[in-house]
Amino acid sequence: MVNKKPEKRKEYAGTELFKQFYRTGEISNLFEGYREYMSVNSTGFIDQLRSANREYHFENEFMGVEYEMILNAVVRKKPAVMMSPIPLAESVRRTFNRSRKYLVDGVLPRGFADVLYVGGEKELFLYEEGAHRKIKIKNDLDFIINRPENALVKKRGEANNSVFSDDALLTAGVAAGKNGYEFVGRAQKGKVDVSVLDVRSGRVYVITASETTANKQRLYQVEVEYKGFISPFKVKRNVHGGRESEDEIVDGIVDIGLHVQNKIRFDKPWTFTLHPTSDTKYDFVKLAYASRIDKEQVAHLDAMGLAGLAAKQ
Repeated sequence: MVNKKPEKRKEYAGTELFKQFYRTGEISNLFEGYREYMSVNSTGFIDQLRSANREYHFENEFMGVEYEMILNAVVRKKPAVMMSPIPLAESVRRTFNRSRKYLVDGVLPRGFADVLYVGGEKELFLYEEGAHRKIKIKNDLDFIINRPENALVKKRGEANNSVFSDDALLTAGVAAGKNGYEFVGRAQKGKVDVSVLDVRSGRVYVITASETTANKQRLYQVEVEYKGFISPFKVKRNVHGGRESEDEIVDGIVDIGLHVQNKIRFDKPWTFTLHPTSDTKYDFVKLAYASRIDKEQVAHLDAMGLAGLAAKQ
């Protein structure tokens, strides 16, 4: 009887090589561990890399601040059936094939959600998650421009996943009777994430392919956002400024954004071009609805106990 070598269990794939990488800093161990893990798993590589070292830390040195580059996917040829964001994300992921600077995780669908866009001195996004109604608050923009090929990186404060309540609005400074707020529009938003590890710095970025539908109009975008760094990460960094450097983060976002823009190829029948933009989904929804609110929107607001927002138009 021939004794077969036991197969590597999916949950442990790559772990020993990742541990060797942490001990020695040998980049070949990182790449070999990546190949071993992705050969039996479709996604979850970055989580596996984090957990391979019990002393690891995943940190974001600018908590509460969003750094993001947006690319509009301009449809040049429209097929009869509109696309979901999944093929767009898969096209993004393929741009990193054979890269020696980046290791890319699998495509991770995040689903679709109805989102209410509310405006005042700040931008608010109301959505339902399970039994809870959540609110995301975005502060004023602080653009960091001065990058090649018209690349724009947004910098803004962000508060995520607060449970929606009058107190949350008061805290945001947009409650009725204070700075005021108004209903902008309702949209259905679907998104798919692709996480990318920069092997030179240990920084992790998330590329999100999204589809937003508002008032029968569609917007496709690709967004590159900084998420944090894995520490300890014993690699020689070829970027300037150190981990505390905002410039390093911005340069990393721009490098990835322009990489995707220049290398992306789409499967037929889709024909897209990607262009850097400062336009947000909030801007798109606001333009899609202009100043009108239809009866369906009012009914939806009323069902959520927010009919007062519609009355402000």
